[in-house]
Amino acid sequence: MKKLLVLLTTLVSVNILAHCPLYFSAEDLCADLEWTNGPAYNVESGFEVSFWRNGDHNHELVSPEAEVSFRPWMIMSNGHSHGGPAMTWQEVEAGLFEINDARFIGGMMGYWQVLIKVGDEELAVKVEIE
Repeated sequence: MKKLLVLLTTLVSVNILAHCPLYFSAEDLCADLEWTNGPAYNVESGFEVSFWRNGDHNHELVSPEAEVSFRPWMIMSNGHSHGGPAMTWQEVEAGLFEINDARFIGGMMGYWQVLIKVGDEELAVKVEIE
């Protein structure tokens, strides 16, 4: 019985994480980043970020109450880090943000992230460029 309970708890935990790729605890919101163009080095890439209430398996879009911002960030192999070219975004519908001018400079020793900030809370998504 104890093993069954542990297995069930693990499955439920994995299911919850699968429905909330990025969790912003201050507003109890989940978010996900989907690429619409790219990503690629040295050209404009595009992506959308959607927000929904934690626990909503239908992912009905909802606008965060706090200010939302996005920026590219490089983590370098020597332990340093720095920003990249500025991005612009717009909320195209409630809870759906569109970015079409993300640029990730190639030939650098490190990897890029997109930093997503809601209020004072900031989370990172690693940019996988092939």
